[in-house]
Amino acid sequence: EEVTSNSAVIRWDTNESGDSFVSYGSEKATLQTVGDANPITSHELLLESLSENTNYYYKVFTNDLENNNSDALYSFTTLPPDTQAPTITAEIPELVAGSTITVTGKTEAGAKVKLWVNGIPSGGTTATVIIISANDTTNNNANNTTSSNTASSGEVSFELPFITLEGEKWNNLTIEASDAAGNTATWSKEVFADTKKPVIELKNISALSGEAIVDSSSLPLSGTFSENVSYEIFINEKSVQKGSGTEFKLQLSLQEGTNLLRIVAKDVAGWEVAQETEILADTKVPTVKVEIEKGYEYFEGRAESNIHGDTEPGAS
Repeated sequence: EEVTSNSAVIRWDTNESGDSFVSYGSEKATLQTVGDANPITSHELLLESLSENTNYYYKVFTNDLENNNSDALYSFTTLPPDTQAPTITAEIPELVAGSTITVTGKTEAGAKVKLWVNGIPSGGTTATVIIISANDTTNNNANNTTSSNTASSGEVSFELPFITLEGEKWNNLTIEASDAAGNTATWSKEVFADTKKPVIELKNISALSGEAIVDSSSLPLSGTFSENVSYEIFINEKSVQKGSGTEFKLQLSLQEGTNLLRIVAKDVAGWEVAQETEILADTKVPTVKVEIEKGYEYFEGRAESNIHGDTEPGAS
């Protein structure tokens, strides 16, 4: 099983525990033997350093019992030389919110994957090289270590976590995959690291937080965003406008009393911000209800009474 151009795996089972030995060679008369003395029932031996595109004969032994395919021996043929470079597919967004990114993709099983960020040194920095084995997600990129955890055939996934990018600029990411035969392929993409969240500015409400006071049940509202965003505007948890762009304009209908204005904006990189403002709509004159504590009569100008009353909250 698992035959390549220079290796193969021989497996067999026994009903009792025993050692494992394989005699093999390209000529039946000149077989060489490899083995393992550990007593097991599921036997497996890897034959390495084989010649490419060559027919090999073999037989197996366990506890001096031999299986030689009725004296005909078993056989397999190694694959021709591998001259094809591995393919690389990667999932990298064009815009990233922040200065770190996790790169995932697929390539040939067993291939070593390297990643360069801005591979040509610039601005006094050095190229960042990350090395990881395909199908291994445990790499510590701070130590630039190489793992030996590889798969044997087919296409497998790889992951390069926590890759640091330069903020507010385009970064060139180059991936290189090298297979066991020395074939190499590269893949590149430009990625912009957006480290700034969008900013919301209201034009006709001075309070960006806290409370703004108006004397009308309707308010013209306009504002701008620091960059192109998709946005939604809520008044008292009810959506009143959705859109995209760098500015907005609408007429708000307010209820008497406190109204909660909430604006949510999300840029193309994924940054999302929310801004809330309380708007007090006061369209009614205050009412006054007064009581004199000891009645409305007094004696010879010498009486004193406390005055109690109710009016609109906040009135003077």
